[in-house]
Amino acid sequence: MTCLYGDVLSLKQLLRVDNIVNAVIFQTNNSNIFALVLSSNDLILYCDHIPPSLKWLPWPKDDGKKIVSLAFKSTSEKLLVCGFDCTLYLVFVREIFEPKDGDRRNKVKIIRPAPGEPTSSLNPTAITWWTPIVPTYSSDIGIIGGNIGEIVFVNLRTGACLGSTCVKCSIKTLEILNESCSNTVWLIIICSNGDRWKLLLESLDVGYCWLNPKPHSVHDKTTKPTNALNIDTIVPVISNFPSTRARLLGLRQLFIEKLSAPKKQKCVINCVQSVPNEVKHPKRSFSSDTITSGCSCPSTGPSPEPITSVVDMKSNVQSHCGKQTIVSLCSNHILVHASGFNSNQPLVYKLFKGGDIEKFLYTDQFIFTSENGGTKLSVFSSNLCQLKSDMEDDKEKSQLGTFNFNNGEIILDMFRVSGRKTKESLDVSQSISPKNKNRSITNKKKRCDRQHTRKDNTVSELCAIVTNFTLYILNLSIKPEEIIFKNIMAGALDHANNLSEAFDVDIRPILERAADQQLSARKFEEATLLYRLSKTNPLKRVLRLASSGNTDKVVLFVSTLLEQAHPRDLTALERLHISNLAVMSYTEQLLRATSREKTRLEAKFLRLLSENNHYDEVLCVNIVGQSRLCNVLRFLAVERGLHNEVITVLVSLMSQQSTDSQYLHLTEGFWDLVSESIFTEVLVACNKFTTLHSKFVQANLHNVSQDVLLKLKILYDPTNPALRPILRKVFQIKNETEFISEQDNNVSKFY
Repeated sequence: MTCLYGDVLSLKQLLRVDNIVNAVIFQTNNSNIFALVLSSNDLILYCDHIPPSLKWLPWPKDDGKKIVSLAFKSTSEKLLVCGFDCTLYLVFVREIFEPKDGDRRNKVKIIRPAPGEPTSSLNPTAITWWTPIVPTYSSDIGIIGGNIGEIVFVNLRTGACLGSTCVKCSIKTLEILNESCSNTVWLIIICSNGDRWKLLLESLDVGYCWLNPKPHSVHDKTTKPTNALNIDTIVPVISNFPSTRARLLGLRQLFIEKLSAPKKQKCVINCVQSVPNEVKHPKRSFSSDTITSGCSCPSTGPSPEPITSVVDMKSNVQSHCGKQTIVSLCSNHILVHASGFNSNQPLVYKLFKGGDIEKFLYTDQFIFTSENGGTKLSVFSSNLCQLKSDMEDDKEKSQLGTFNFNNGEIILDMFRVSGRKTKESLDVSQSISPKNKNRSITNKKKRCDRQHTRKDNTVSELCAIVTNFTLYILNLSIKPEEIIFKNIMAGALDHANNLSEAFDVDIRPILERAADQQLSARKFEEATLLYRLSKTNPLKRVLRLASSGNTDKVVLFVSTLLEQAHPRDLTALERLHISNLAVMSYTEQLLRATSREKTRLEAKFLRLLSENNHYDEVLCVNIVGQSRLCNVLRFLAVERGLHNEVITVLVSLMSQQSTDSQYLHLTEGFWDLVSESIFTEVLVACNKFTTLHSKFVQANLHNVSQDVLLKLKILYDPTNPALRPILRKVFQIKNETEFISEQDNNVSKFY
C-alpha cells in the first residue's frame, strides 16, 4: 500500500475460499451477511456478527441448476437465487444461522417455472427483489432479466408470472431505485452494452403500480410523473394472461406446498439437490434481428425508456446522505445526482488520475475504485476530491491509499459497510476448500476477548471487497484522531488538516492536545502556534502557559493576543483575567531579572500598564507593592493617577516592623517614590500618612542623596499655604514629644 499520509487504511481478510464468482450483501443493525457463489456452484453464507459464523450450502451441479444471479430482500434476511433453468430458490438466511428448536420447515423454498410461462424459455442473466408498497399490491416480486432483453415479473408466493416487458439488449444487472423525494420506485436496467433503462414500478402519490394500474380521473393527471410514462395508456397486466389459468397455477402451487408440509423435512443440502432438472431450454436463436427487435415474450405493460442523462457513463444505484440516487462515472469524475434522474447541478468529484476504472463505490465519506482489470484498489476522500470553486484541480491529496492484488486475484465487487460493525481485535479469517466441506464453521471467542474489542464509532462508512479468492474488510489502521495527532506532532499540519476533513473529525481538540504535549516538552513556540490554531479559549491557553512556569512566553503570548485579538474574540472578563496574568508574569520576571535585563523588562511592563486598560488596577498596585517594584509604583501613581492606592501600599510598607523593612530605604526607586511631589495633596489630606512619612524621612536622612533632598524640599515647602498648618502641627507635636521625653530623662537622672 502506498499513501501520502502513511498507512491509514488496512485490508483485513475475513474469509478465504477459492473461485468466487458472485457475491451480494445484506446489512442489519449490528452485522453484515454475505452470500458468495463459488465456481463449483456452491453457496457460502457468512455473517460477521460476534462471534462470526459461516454456512456452506452445496448446490446441485447440473447445468440447469447453475446459479446465474442472486439478490437479498431489502428488508429481511431472505435470499433469492436464480438458476440457469429459471428456477427460483428462496433461502431463509436467518433460519439457517439461528435455527429454532422444533422448527422442521425447509430453509429453502423452490419456485419452478410452469410450462408455457415466459420464464420457462428464459435464459436468465440478472435478478432483483421488489416488494411493492402501494396498497393495491403487497406481495414479494422477483424480477428476472434475460439474455436478449426480457424482463419477467414473478410472484414469489405463488410462482405465477405476473407480467413481462423487454429492452433491446442483453441485461447485465437489475436494480431497484426508491426515490423518496418523489415517492416513486423505479427499475434500473443496465445492459451488457452499457445502455441504461428505467421503468416506473410504482408511485405512491397516485397509487400506481406497474402490476396493477388503476384508472385515474382527469383531476389526478396533474400529479402523475411526467418523465416516466403515460399512465392513461396502461392496461391491467393480468388481462394478457388467461385468468382461469393464472388462478389454477396459483392453486396448484398452494396445493403442492400444503401436501409437502406434513412430510418429514430434509436438510438444506438434500432439499436443493432433490430438485429434478425437468425444465429444458429450447434452442434459441440469437440472431441480430432478434436482439435488435427485442425479446419475443409479450409486453404486458409500459416499456422501459432509456436514461439519457447517463449515456456513455458507468452508473448504478447507490446511496447519498441516506437516500438512494444514481451515481455516475465519466473518465475520472464521479457525478452524484441530487435525486434519481435529476441531472441538474450534480455533485462532482474529481479523482486523482490513475488506471482505467472498472468498478466504483461511492459513500458520503469515501470513494472506492477498482482499476487495472480489478488488480488495484484505490481509496479517495469524498470531501477532499469534491470540486469546488475555491479549490485547486490537483486532487492527489484526496487519495488515502492504494492496494495491489497479485497472483491472479482480482476484485469482483465492493460493498458499503458500517465501520462501527467492524471489530479490530477479532480474527475472523477462515479458510475453506472443497476437501473440507464443513457445513457450519463458527469462530468461538471467550467473553473476555469480546470485552477488549475496540469499537470504532468515528468512521461510519467503510468497504467490503470481494475478490475471486478472498472476502476483505477495509478498515482503519488506527483511530483517525491518532493518525491526525501523529501528523501534527511530525509537523505535517497540511496532512493533518486534510485527514480531519477526510474523516469528518474536528481537528481543534487534537491540536489542543498536541499543544499540551509540546508545552510539556518545553517547546513553547510550537505549543503557542498549536494553541492559536486550535482556537482554544484564550484564557485557557494563557493559564496553561503560566502553569508551565515560563513567564516570558506567557508575556509574549499575552501581548500578541491582546494586540491582535478582535474585540469580538475576547469578552471583557477574559481580557481582565488575561491582563492580570500579564501583570503577574511581568512582576515575576522583574524579580528574577538581572540588572541588565531589568531595564528592558521594566520598559515593556510600563508600556503594558500605559496602553492596557483592562487589568485590575488595585490588584496591580498590591502585587507591585508587595514585590517592592518602586519604579512601577511611582509610574502607577504619577501616570495612572492611583494616588490613594499607592499611598495605602506605602503606609503598609513603612509601618512594617519586619527585618525586610529595615532595608526598605535601600530599595531601588524607593526615595524617588517617597519624594514625589504629587504626594503634597496627600500630606494635606491625610494626617496619618504625613506623620508616618515625616518620621520615616527624618530617620533616614543620612541615607538620602542630594537629588532626593531637593525633591523633599519641594515636597515639604513651608511656603505652601495649604501645607504650612499641617507641617506646624506635625512638628509642634514632635517638639512637644521630644521636650517631654527630655524632661523625663532629666528627672530619671536626678533620682
